[in-house]
Amino acid sequence: MLRRGRLYFPPGPAYEHVMTEVGATHAVSDPPPALPLRTRLARLFMGPPEALAGAPVTRWIILAAAVVFVAQLLTVKNLTALVKMPDRGMLLFGANYSPFVWGEHRFEVWVTSMFLHVSLLHILFNLYALRQVGPVVEVAAGSARFSVLYLVTGIVGSAFSAAVPLFAPMVVTHPQLAPLGSLLGVTGATDRLSAGASGAICGVIGAAMVIGVRVQGWKSDLARSTGFWLLLTLLLGSRMNADNAAHVAGAVTGGLLAAGWKRGTGYSPAATRRIGMACAAVVVVAFVLVGTRDLLDPFAAQGSTERAARTYDDIVMGRCAQARDGVLATTRLDADRGKILANELRRSCS
Repeated sequence: MLRRGRLYFPPGPAYEHVMTEVGATHAVSDPPPALPLRTRLARLFMGPPEALAGAPVTRWIILAAAVVFVAQLLTVKNLTALVKMPDRGMLLFGANYSPFVWGEHRFEVWVTSMFLHVSLLHILFNLYALRQVGPVVEVAAGSARFSVLYLVTGIVGSAFSAAVPLFAPMVVTHPQLAPLGSLLGVTGATDRLSAGASGAICGVIGAAMVIGVRVQGWKSDLARSTGFWLLLTLLLGSRMNADNAAHVAGAVTGGLLAAGWKRGTGYSPAATRRIGMACAAVVVVAFVLVGTRDLLDPFAAQGSTERAARTYDDIVMGRCAQARDGVLATTRLDADRGKILANELRRSCS
């Protein structure tokens, strides 16, 4: 199973300048030395209280991702998950596993995977990045547009990532496509497991770059800093086994959405609430679908290898009814393995 974590490296130094350009009220002062550790850690990733005052959607996204990561840790009950989350801790919560998407039509994982992370370092990078760039775009474009932007770019990034294995044979057999394959992380693997917020975060960065271009041109600090960090993210991602397919798709989608925004227009508070609630409802429904499948389907968090092993054990032990279910479940993810198991099942349970 090929694991792809999505990392994004934030523009950082340009943050204060950009917030001033878009008209945000943001004052930074050194925290008093007497602040407790918990407060200092919260400010590290959430900023001072006023940093997210005009960016409620960014704040809720950060909190949601943190809550989901804690739930992952509590589920696997293993401190090593802080370094590398086990596959079970990813699949139970709706990681973007390509055989699930195409074999069992679990398209809801394109939403849930945006809130999952493969390690503590992974989520710290992403939440810090979102805290840096999220308020910039949310203040400039409004919370309604930002809600849609984050959700759509995350979904498109996840979809593109899941589609990579479909194009792997063509890329592998055509040497002229090797540079593109290397950039996007295309290998000969037929499955791909990915998760993380950075597909959506790169979408936010792409939107920020377009905002900078539209407001002050290509030479603006916003356009240059975000363009530089997107490029650096892709270059480092190609070396670090990161999910560049999601990064590229998210950034392009975010840029296109921002290019279509009309300047000088916005949404009323009531419309902003309705749009935000609609986006939140999509996320909640996606997690409900994942949880329901986990409860009803004993194979829900198992890949083709685990399903095949379980099914073969059922065949050997003469549990024919369970074995038949296992053959069907395995076939949905891997037709060749399913065919081999079906032959074994016929010989043993005829």
